[in-house]
Amino acid sequence: MRNNRLHTPDGVSDFLGGECERKRAAERAIAGVFAAYGYREAQSPTFEYFDVYGSGGTADERVFRFIDRDGAVLALRPDMTPACLRIAATRYAAADAPFRLSYIAETFRRGEDYHGKRREITQAGAELIGATGESAFAEMITVSVESLISAGLTDFRLDMGSARFFRALLAELGLDGERGRELQSYILSGDFVAAGNLTESIDAPSGPKQLMRSLPLFIGGSEALERAAALVTGSEAMAALAALSETKRRVDLYGMGKYVGFDLSMIGALDYYTGIIWNAYAPGAAAAVLFGGQYDGLSARFGANYPAVGFAINVNTLLDSLGAAPSVADVLLVAADADCADEAILAAKELRRGGARAQLSLIGWGAEKNADYARRQGLRGLVYIRPGLAEVTDFAAGTRETKKTRVENGKWTII
Repeated sequence: MRNNRLHTPDGVSDFLGGECERKRAAERAIAGVFAAYGYREAQSPTFEYFDVYGSGGTADERVFRFIDRDGAVLALRPDMTPACLRIAATRYAAADAPFRLSYIAETFRRGEDYHGKRREITQAGAELIGATGESAFAEMITVSVESLISAGLTDFRLDMGSARFFRALLAELGLDGERGRELQSYILSGDFVAAGNLTESIDAPSGPKQLMRSLPLFIGGSEALERAAALVTGSEAMAALAALSETKRRVDLYGMGKYVGFDLSMIGALDYYTGIIWNAYAPGAAAAVLFGGQYDGLSARFGANYPAVGFAINVNTLLDSLGAAPSVADVLLVAADADCADEAILAAKELRRGGARAQLSLIGWGAEKNADYARRQGLRGLVYIRPGLAEVTDFAAGTRETKKTRVENGKWTII
């Protein structure tokens, strides 16, 4: 029988040493981008009333629920966006819109199959609530790109699609209700053969039918939008394509256009997204590193009527894309001969004052013993104190230097 005291549940994990440092460094870099664009940090409770997240749909099954002592149904937050909309609706006046909020928080999701899937996910995201249009979209996409770059990711692509365009295309095909939802489910699952068969079976104009059958081919630069525009007939579909094009033009003004393209097969969940949507992908990641979009109707749940657009970075997936964490910590071990114990304390203090990370050895004297310990701990090097001397060993560089030292008025210095 497995001893659960020694294991973590499926879908969660520990972070240690270099993994923690890399994660925190990425989060700090992303938070710096949010702040530079004026997005103010928001923190919501780890658990709230289920009503904040539950909608009565199948997605509710992903929410961890439990009962409070007074019988209220509570939930661990599966996503930060509803919490941000609740904050905007209850803490701000409508006349002060738009609101720029950001967060870095743990989210929790359950599912039927946990194999390879996380149930605790760190999300870093931003929400622009109370603003809409191409300027708002371009700002959010630019913040998306700059956030990934700041965290150290340079090999990625961000694709834009449009739920608005897909709805317009369904209307041109005369597909609404159950058949429209069926076609949507095929495309969301990637079954474009079934989507093509359904499209072929209906009586509709040839251009929209051709476009729907071959949606995965409408990916790339502006030429993808031009080819799509040649096949649609309705003004709403044309307006959706024009919004995508104009958003990209404004992203170009920010200097981030080289990372951004189009993918008209990206349609999102139509009961959530109302307009532009985007995902970012990177090598080494099994899923999107970042996902975002426009969700104008969601604030109605909280008694407000705000347009909104936002995105979230899956920090765990981002770290997968960045590769292995450094195995060596940038920390020096400070040790000493038996008669230099006090000097080692002063030396470690001065090293920290100078900006280095230094930990004092607690395993006793002996240079080789301390060097072996520092290597096993994955530390950068060893500073070993002898009377009037310091032996400085850098394990990564493979160097060892001996420097003269002195202690005057309680201060340790290298001569």
